[in-house]
Amino acid sequence: MPAQDAPPRAAEPQGPDEIQVATVELAADGGGVPFEEEPVHALRPEAVHEVLAAVPSSEMAEAFRASWTAVVAAVPGAASLGEAFAAARRREEHGLGLRNLELPVSALADSASFLLFVAEMLRRREEVFAACNDSLHEYRRVYRERSAAQPLPDLGRNGERLELPLWAWQRCRPRRRLWCEPASGGGLMLWADDALIGLIDGDSLRRADETAARLREFREAGWKIRPRALSMTLFARMAVGDVFIHGLGGALYDKITDGIFERFFGVQPPEYVLASCTVRLPLEGYPSTPRDLGAAQRAVRDWRFNPDRVLSAAALARPEVQTLVAEKRRLIEGMSAVARGEAAYWAAASREARRRAYLRIHEVNALLAALEPAGPPAAADTLARVQRELRYNAILWDREYPFWLYPPEDLEAFYWQCLEPAAGAAGDPQRG
Repeated sequence: MPAQDAPPRAAEPQGPDEIQVATVELAADGGGVPFEEEPVHALRPEAVHEVLAAVPSSEMAEAFRASWTAVVAAVPGAASLGEAFAAARRREEHGLGLRNLELPVSALADSASFLLFVAEMLRRREEVFAACNDSLHEYRRVYRERSAAQPLPDLGRNGERLELPLWAWQRCRPRRRLWCEPASGGGLMLWADDALIGLIDGDSLRRADETAARLREFREAGWKIRPRALSMTLFARMAVGDVFIHGLGGALYDKITDGIFERFFGVQPPEYVLASCTVRLPLEGYPSTPRDLGAAQRAVRDWRFNPDRVLSAAALARPEVQTLVAEKRRLIEGMSAVARGEAAYWAAASREARRRAYLRIHEVNALLAALEPAGPPAAADTLARVQRELRYNAILWDREYPFWLYPPEDLEAFYWQCLEPAAGAAGDPQRG
């Protein structure tokens, strides 16, 4: 979050650390356990004071204080810290008139439907393994992504042991990758990295309902199997709803899920909706733009290599300056002609002569720039200011801050503004 007072638009930033991002841990370090497993007592009471000391406006402080109060109120009835946060968010959404139905991923992953989905992946493990990795390879090829770790790594193979696009963990333990390995009698051993989950015998593996029953036994023994990103959207688009709505980043990755649909299920994937918007914090930014950055960079370069482009009209009108500019132009034109193979004299000239011409061009540039000695440092100062303001704007206008920092009235106004086009066709929505 932005730290320290955000200056008004007209202010000139004076130091490199005037605006910076402060990170505040709301919960004690859980050792890498999934959010689902974070205990409610991990909430750090002092975090509220750390956040309020960092936020740069009273509006943001008031919004955060209200959200924190809602979290604290939800803690006694929550099974985990994640559930407390979700309950506080739903309470604020209700205040904005949002009444979305929600299904926690943890509940979905324990459902009979999802267990049958996992059973099918286990039975056709080689196919799902190939479908995921082939779709990843196609994505990298189409989008010219060279890194094997982007957008996510391939599923792994270690001998006969295959990695599947699922997580597995025990209560209050870090999450691990799910692996499967053939066992005697046509069975299958499941692993959470190097920890054995259990064995599914060959007879059970041939029937999806019996495989699901065995997975439920693992759950009762303390093992949780949860979807990863690709398997989550794959199952949601296939079995949960009629339309899947994605944000901008996730929608691009779902090109991979489209490939898995076609390769694993042999069908065209269902369509999904990409919806994105930007609501900025109530902070004033600086006036510099990317176009200003380009102009400032060119000015710095011109004072070094083309001062005749940036000298004042009065300086350029002086006869001795015009002589220097004309000399520089002749030298450049001669060297350019050599490059095109058009100047016999320059082509025949020695390398030393060409080097002297190159050095003379730089001497002329220095003489021209010296006519207005304040020009180069002023251009450098302008570039530094523009770079600093753009860096500050990147912090002030970042899209990734939690909604707790946004005044509810700003969110409500934006929500209804976005809803109005649809409401015009379907009738006014019922607020509240």
